[in-house]
Amino acid sequence: MKKITVCMVAALFALLGANLWGAQVENPRVQWMKGKYGVMVHWLFLGYDGGKTENIDKTANSFDLDAFMKCFDATGAEWLIFTIGQNTGAYASPNSVIDKYCGPGHTSKRDLVLEIAKAVHERGKKFIAYAPCEVRGNKSMRDGMAWNDDIQDNKAEFQKRYTDMLREWSVRYGKYCDGWWIDGAYGDIAPHMDWDLWHKALRAGNPNAVVTFNPGIITTNRIALLHPDHDYIAGEVVVLVDGKIRGGRNNTDPQAFMPQSGYYGGTKTLWHVLFPMDSFWGAYSNWSEWAFVPWKCEDVSKSRKIHPPVYSKKNFWKFLDGMSKVGAAVTVNMGVTPEGHLSQESIKMFKK
Repeated sequence: MKKITVCMVAALFALLGANLWGAQVENPRVQWMKGKYGVMVHWLFLGYDGGKTENIDKTANSFDLDAFMKCFDATGAEWLIFTIGQNTGAYASPNSVIDKYCGPGHTSKRDLVLEIAKAVHERGKKFIAYAPCEVRGNKSMRDGMAWNDDIQDNKAEFQKRYTDMLREWSVRYGKYCDGWWIDGAYGDIAPHMDWDLWHKALRAGNPNAVVTFNPGIITTNRIALLHPDHDYIAGEVVVLVDGKIRGGRNNTDPQAFMPQSGYYGGTKTLWHVLFPMDSFWGAYSNWSEWAFVPWKCEDVSKSRKIHPPVYSKKNFWKFLDGMSKVGAAVTVNMGVTPEGHLSQESIKMFKK
């Protein structure tokens, strides 16, 4: 017995030592993301109809699924991240939990998210759903979901109601939802989050779904990983410089950088970077609203058109190639019109 115990202790220290020195344990959930790229679109009601809930069905019904999927096919992307909703109080997928707590009129009758997820799977590709982890932008959602702005409050009732909402979507999407990108895990909620509650809700329909939470824009001195059970880092990035990441909201990092391996800091969490290539996140969002950037920014909020690509082909492909070589993952955000059209000029950037 003593001999076995010594062997067990020795093995334990070997494992600990391996982890400290950066030995890598593969995460089976993220294998389909390694060294590849996907596309994200911020299709949101805000900016299309001013967030007015009476226009939800009209806006959702105007989305041309066939045209959108043709654009997606042309990018060659391996996955799509699509927004269920953000903080406008409008969601592109029905949900009885929202109706129960917040009243009707917040969700479209058309389940646009599930339609898109199924179309993505028909092509042998993967689908990731986007949702925020807070509701501070809409009064009826705040009230119904029991949200409050007190940074010291643990928001227990909010978390219970909100994860019930996410669970309903997760179960309905089932195998068609391969992952989640959860936004807004900032300092007023992240320290209080019941991670087990959130993870169980998000994986209720698919236990193999990859999950991440976004703590904000990547910098060299900000922790990008909030919990060890997150499969990939959210990886929000503002600017690329010469094929590398320039961190910080206003390019505050002193120098550009790149990951040196596929996994973040020796963990089982995949390195992943999400960055906008034309309009700044939303279809008609201006870059100058969020960040100081080293290029001239056209005002697209008035012209109501997708901004031209802000990166040269050399910069764009140098970054994708560098990430791919270490086995990291990349998602490229593209502006999308209310009808579901992407910029043909941006699509050409993928033609190599």
